Amino acid sequence: MSPMPAFLACLSAASAALFQPAAADPAARIVAVSGVVELPEGALAFVPPGLEAPAPLLVLLHGGGGSPKEMLGRFRDAAVRRGIILLAPKSTGATWDMVEEIGRARRALVRTAPTARLSVDPPRINRAFHALRPFVHIDPGRVAIGGFSDGATYALTVGTANPPLFRTLLIFSPGMAYLSGGDHAGQRLFLSHGRKDPVLSFDASRSRFVPALIAAGLQVTFRPFDGLHEIPDDVLDDAFTFWLGPADR
Repeated sequence: MSPMPAFLACLSAASAALFQPAAADPAARIVAVSGVVELPEGALAFVPPGLEAPAPLLVLLHGGGGSPKEMLGRFRDAAVRRGIILLAPKSTGATWDMVEEIGRARRALVRTAPTARLSVDPPRINRAFHALRPFVHIDPGRVAIGGFSDGATYALTVGTANPPLFRTLLIFSPGMAYLSGGDHAGQRLFLSHGRKDPVLSFDASRSRFVPALIAAGLQVTFRPFDGLHEIPDDVLDDAFTFWLGPADR
């Protein structure tokens, strides 16, 4: 899918301040030295016990109608095994602003790129990131962004808007593929999709998204699997190995 110029212009403006230095929000409340950390605006983080600093960080974006709690629940065990800090922000609405806006435009049969709400959720991700920072020691060379379903679509867009920060993207069963402009050389992307997915098209990922991502300069690993709209354990393990290398035995 080719990026839409009007969308890219708005995305560039919306992402310009993403992950810039900011003071931590005093409303952040640490629940445990290791465990779940509650952050402002419904965001959650998980810090594995016995973590060796500096540690890798994975920003996780939930699917439509999903929640940060669900994302932590799905990724928590693997994060403990690999010593990964998880950060799961919450979208303003039921799904992420860009996805919601595109869906609204399609229902209204609008043919131009939606532009109204592209700046709503990136600042929320930014604030969650900076609220977490006082509690953890993050390895800046091992920061990735990922997501499932609508969250995968959004992670792809936000991740490609910020190549210096997100060198790796973990994309699970996306519904759309909108890239930001810029140089993506060296940026690595893992994309998985179930062949029998009844919700979002496997063929779109295989035949449209992957070739477009490769053409844009990303280093893409496509991981199809015999399954539905899900993230199987072996696929998640493969994604983490793609990002961090083989797990210590």
